[in-house]
Amino acid sequence: MKISKYLLLLALPFIFFSCDEESDDFASKIENGELYRMDLSVKNPTTLDTKFEVVIDAYEVFDKLEVTYNGTTTKLGEVTLTSGAGTFEDSYATIGLTKIGDSETLDFIYTNANGIKYIQTVDVELVSPFAITNVSGVIQDNMEHYLKFKAGATYATLTDLTLSAKVSDAGTYAEIVDKVYTVADDSILFKGMDYNVGDTVFVKFDAVLGTKTHSETVSFVVNMAKFANESEAFMLDTESEGFDLMKMVNVGSDEDEADLTFVLGMDNMIGFSSNNAMYVTDFVKTDKALYTSGDMVKTMADYEAGTKLTSITDVDVDDVYIYMTYRKDVDDIDGDDDKDELIPHYGLLMVSSVDRTNNNDDDGFMFKIKY
Repeated sequence: MKISKYLLLLALPFIFFSCDEESDDFASKIENGELYRMDLSVKNPTTLDTKFEVVIDAYEVFDKLEVTYNGTTTKLGEVTLTSGAGTFEDSYATIGLTKIGDSETLDFIYTNANGIKYIQTVDVELVSPFAITNVSGVIQDNMEHYLKFKAGATYATLTDLTLSAKVSDAGTYAEIVDKVYTVADDSILFKGMDYNVGDTVFVKFDAVLGTKTHSETVSFVVNMAKFANESEAFMLDTESEGFDLMKMVNVGSDEDEADLTFVLGMDNMIGFSSNNAMYVTDFVKTDKALYTSGDMVKTMADYEAGTKLTSITDVDVDDVYIYMTYRKDVDDIDGDDDKDELIPHYGLLMVSSVDRTNNNDDDGFMFKIKY
């Protein structure tokens, strides 16, 4: 609310000088270096309201105020004060407010017996009946996203509120919530896993107050859940025989956390297997397109649908494998206080180079991992 004040002298100069002392007798307050002789407060109307109100609390015992707008050129009416207090009410359509964001400045004018006028102003703005905090950063996973909203008129209670949702411009809205609205705050839960990558979800709010209605729509896009990290290139060969997929380090082939163990086969074939007795690791053959996209959801789905392998005896450049291994939940990721529970970990392994020799002494391959 913007408040300003100024004195307008309509009397002749000799009258002004004769009344200057009296004009300084207005009761007032000083706030942030500004002088005020009354408080004007307004609750902005929504598009579902029909009126607005300005509450007046004058420090000077003014008995009557003239109310104008449009730079004091258009009179709205008068308001009579009791002990300096009163309320001015009018239709917001009267001052030309038709859409959200429209505003107008009202002038409240007191004229004393000597013709000295004191003018103080207040702004009235037409606002939305909705305050919506849309969701953001939605990816195709199980994370909970709450679309928060408030709904209500300023001077009356909503008759009804309906929330509907659809997927894509071509979709059909389906009702989420329909109720006589009495709660000021609410939220709707969304999960990216309930949609496909690339879906645009539209949420429509329809409010009713008597014969008046107002609608607003927000939307969000469901993005791909991608692996957050890609490793450097690692070597698996006759010297670096094992690899820990969780710590991303080479280990001995007989260690408990050797998820990959180098395999030297017949006819210059090389590959890897999982000999980890403590944490079983399985592999599913896939393609480079999946590695490039890093799509976590598709990776897990393709793993479940694919043929599980524990040994691959012949690898080549650009071969890609989904892996799934287990580790103890030492950080209690799922919050169940069971730190010995085994939880699955998924990732993608792509062979980046292969080195085969005739004597098999220096055979090996390099690979990178998304995890």
